[in-house]
Amino acid sequence: MRVFHALCAVLALIASAGASTPRLDDITEYFRTSLSPTQGAPTVVNALAQTSDGYLWIATPSGLYRFDGVRFDRIDSIGTVRLLGEGITTLVATRSGRGLWIGYEYGGASFIEGDTLKNYPLESGYPVERSGGSP
Repeated sequence: MRVFHALCAVLALIASAGASTPRLDDITEYFRTSLSPTQGAPTVVNALAQTSDGYLWIATPSGLYRFDGVRFDRIDSIGTVRLLGEGITTLVATRSGRGLWIGYEYGGASFIEGDTLKNYPLESGYPVERSGGSP
């Protein structure tokens, strides 16, 4: 009986090895599209993070973008509170996925949770990011 099961397993492996790999055009269960700057996609990306609401957040030298799976929105403020600046280098979603930390090239940080934004400017003690080593 063991030999029979082993033989069946070997035959299954041989059959699957001979199966052709599907081409991208053969996959019908998924929708795919290309996104470019024409659709609002940023051209340079420093960091990515995803929050539990499904948004993909994109840090760029020119600011913060939010992608909902269809379109890109540039985020300059949340409510009446503006981000500290452009030059965003770091994004970290909180463990719960409900909050997003934002780090800036010239120092400082911001925290978004829901519809609130709290800024921690450089004077708050957040370090400046320096290339090529430790701060």
